[in-house]
Amino acid sequence: MAEAVNGNGWTRYNAIAAILGAGGAMMFAIFTLWATANTAASVAHDLKDQVRILEGQVAADRIEIAGLKYTQIEADTQLRASIDEANKSLAWNMRIESMLWTKAGLPHLPTDNSTYPNIANGQSR
Repeated sequence: MAEAVNGNGWTRYNAIAAILGAGGAMMFAIFTLWATANTAASVAHDLKDQVRILEGQVAADRIEIAGLKYTQIEADTQLRASIDEANKSLAWNMRIESMLWTKAGLPHLPTDNSTYPNIANGQSR
């Protein structure tokens, strides 16, 4: 059987096969590119949804943190007020004891090492 040969020495069927092979490779590359782009678009859409959800959670957490800070400030304020009252009472009692000590004719009452406790952390101010 005689084969048709083009001017380059290739047979007609080899030329058709080469063209179809190149076209097939192009179609495969286009399909791969389309599939990759489609997957990337899907992942981007999923990430946008996740970001939206996380933004909502962050907003809710910020509201909760603000409430906790307010509660901490209130508790710290009340604790400081209680400590201040206790310290004033302690100071008053030490003055009275010092006066009674002096009236009893005893030497000076050693109150130099007296401290007024403060257990409030002061971070809320």
